[in-house]
Amino acid sequence: APNNSPHVVILPGFGNAQQDYLDPFGAGEDRSISSVLKNRGFDVHVMPLKRTQWINVLRGIFSLNFWLAKSTPYEPGYNWYIEMARVTIAEAASQGNGVILVGHSAGGWL
Repeated sequence: APNNSPHVVILPGFGNAQQDYLDPFGAGEDRSISSVLKNRGFDVHVMPLKRTQWINVLRGIFSLNFWLAKSTPYEPGYNWYIEMARVTIAEAASQGNGVILVGHSAGGWL
């Protein structure tokens, strides 16, 4: 990638954690999507999500929209993820050259 390439922000999928994109299954960093992108000249940022944080999705059961199958990403079940994504994207964007988002599973549809 050229020197002025955008930063790449990876948004983890449902049930995944930051570690899955840095050292998948403990197979070594050289096997990760982050490593492949870095080797091609991109500055990579992976949202610092811990697997245990997905328990926050359960907060959605207290929302009427959850039971009506009308939940949005801005309600209690997922707003924590959206906020974390915003912070990670803003940090990458503040370094200039723009941002490319790579959303895996829930990271893409949220």
